[in-house]
Amino acid sequence: DGAWPGGGKVTFPSGSEEAARCRVKYNRESPTTYVATASCATASGRVDQSANLERTSANTYRGSFYNAQFGLSGSIKVVVTGSSQSVLLDGGGASATLRLSR
Repeated sequence: DGAWPGGGKVTFPSGSEEAARCRVKYNRESPTTYVATASCATASGRVDQSANLERTSANTYRGSFYNAQFGLSGSIKVVVTGSSQSVLLDGGGASATLRLSR
């Protein structure tokens, strides 16, 4: 639960890359599932997306994300290590790698 800020890199379908700053908020739905909402900013603008995640191992969560602004959906993987997270998103020809901490 809670908010996790951080940043990383977004790769667009064109192959161009931009740095991203994000803030992700997690809400626990059950002992093994979460809903995440994220706001990210790049040089191109700001985007918001949501995701549904399910714990697949002790510190790994997988699921799907949706970005209504661009009509994009895809897969998301979150690995938690102490007070940091590695987040990987892939969908619609685009991808992102983020490092969040609190």
